[in-house]
Parts: sequence; C-alpha cells; structure tokens
Amino acid sequence: MKKMFICCGVLCMALLLFCGTALAAVEVKPGDDASVTVEKDAEEKVFKVTKTGVTDGQLYLVMIQKGDANAKPTAENLYYLNVDKASSATFTMDAYPKDLDEGTYVVYLSDYANSNGGRKAVATLSVGNPNPVLYGDVDGNGKVKSWDATVLACYLAGQSEFQNINLQNADCNGDGKVKSWDLTVLYCHLAGQSEFAQLPYKGN
Repeated sequence: MKKMFICCGVLCMALLLFCGTALAAVEVKPGDDASVTVEKDAEEKVFKVTKTGVTDGQLYLVMIQKGDANAKPTAENLYYLNVDKASSATFTMDAYPKDLDEGTYVVYLSDYANSNGGRKAVATLSVGNPNPVLYGDVDGNGKVKSWDATVLACYLAGQSEFQNINLQNADCNGDGKVKSWDLTVLYCHLAGQSEFAQLPYKGN
C-alpha cells in the first residue's frame, strides 16, 4: 500500500511540476514545528523544505495545498506532491509547484516513520494580496446581512440568477464546500446564537 502511495506521489509530482515563470509575491509563515523551515528562492518559484533531527533513510512526503489547514486534498486544490528520503540527520527537498494564483496555501510534511503518513502543516504561503474572507458575505458587498442568507438559499435551490455568488465567503463552516449546512450555520449566525457567533463555524 505504501509503495502504491509513493508511486502515486511521484506521478502527481510529475504532473504538477512548476511551469517555469516566477510566482506572484509570496510570504512564508512558519508553522509550529521549530525543526522544520520553509524558505523561498529569490524568484519565489522554489521552496526549500528542511527538517532537522531525522533518521537517515526516513521517508517523507511534501505537499502544497490551497486553502486552510482543515481542507482535504483534492485534484482541484493540490498544487504539489513529492516523496523523498532523509539524508544524514537532515531532510531537505526543493518543491517546484505550478503557478500559484492569489490566495493561501498550506505546506504539509508527512513523516511515515512517526506519524503513519499523517499530514502536518509546517508553513503557510500567502500569495499576492488576496482579499480577506468574510464568511457569510455571500453577495460580496462587505457586509453579512439577512439578504446573504436569501441569496445562499436561492443558490442552493439552483435558481439561475443567483449562481454568481462568492463561494469562499458562502462556505460558512470552512470545509471547502457550499452545502445546505452552510445555510443553517448562516441562519444561526444571523439569529445571534452564541455558538455560531464566529464564522467559519467548526462545530459538528
């Protein structure tokens, strides 16, 4: 099973290699693991992922994915995937993602030996100057009002004149999808229910 995953990773890496032009301005914010660093090159198109204190030959997977750290990897949000082994006491891999548009990306590092392949966010890439997400502002006017719930309800009902909404803002529970539960969350938020005061709502 692990070999199959490695092969898939190498194949995805080959498909997702950087095209060759420089990326937009990128800001790298480190994660909580002080043993891991993510640095960009001068042209902001190569990212060097380094982890110290590892065992020689230990297997790692590096992933760059668009969205927040709670998003699941999909064909649409996965921008880089590669597998390599540590050399000596340091693991270093150069990541060459394809062109990144404006937005937020998470760099993950999976350590098979210690975390059984589980993803761990080690850095965040902020590309360009993306507009901040205002969850619940479905119509994109900079405010969260009852009209946003109406617009979202019409969108979910498939009404053609309401299909051009701000999907990122409409994802009121931050799971990367816009569904009926997002409408419920928005209704509760607008009703002033304390549990739903902060969006995106991460409860069950």
